[in-house]
Amino acid sequence: MLTLKACASQGCDALTYIDTTGPYSEDNTGGYGTENGVESPADFTSYTLLVWAPDLDPETDPHTASINLLTDLPEPDSHGFYSWSLTPAMLGVTSIVDGVWYMEARGVTDTDEYTVAIDVILTANIREAIKAKMVKWKPGCGNCNKGCTDPGKLFMALTILCKGGSCSSAKSAEIIKWLQTAAKTCC
Repeated sequence: MLTLKACASQGCDALTYIDTTGPYSEDNTGGYGTENGVESPADFTSYTLLVWAPDLDPETDPHTASINLLTDLPEPDSHGFYSWSLTPAMLGVTSIVDGVWYMEARGVTDTDEYTVAIDVILTANIREAIKAKMVKWKPGCGNCNKGCTDPGKLFMALTILCKGGSCSSAKSAEIIKWLQTAAKTCC
C-alpha cells in the first residue's frame, strides 16, 4: 500500500516541501509504483498541502494555506522525490518565521485517500541572531551583564534543537521561544 512520506527545508526566501515517498522497491514497499496503484503524484485526482504557521493548532485553528500540489507538478529528482518551492504568500503569511510549522498533504484517487503529516522546525532567523552574538563571544568570559544569557549557552541550545535533541514539537516550540527572548538580552 502506498505510504506518503515528506519533509521540508527552509531556504532564503522560501520553504521547500519535498514528497520523499520515492519509487517502489524491495526497500521501499510503500513507494510510488504499479504495485501500489499510484505511479506518481500525477495519478492523484487531488493532491493538497495544508499548512499551519507556528502557534496555530491544527486541531482547532484554520490552516494558513491550502496549496494544490498538482497545479505545478515538478519532475522527480534522481531519487524519485518531488519538490515544491513555497513563498510566504503561498503559505498565507508575510514572512517565514521561526517556530514549528505543521503540514499535512492529502493525495486522493478515485478510491483512496493518502495522507502524511509533518512538523517542520524552522530556526533560520534565530540562528543568524545567535551567530552574530557568537562572533563576540570568548570562552570563559565573565563580564556578562546581570540577567544576560551566555551566548555559548544559546548556541548549545540551538545546536541541540537543530540536531534533533528535543523529542517533541511542543518542546521544540518552547526552546525556540526561549531562544528568541534570550537572544535579545544576551551579551
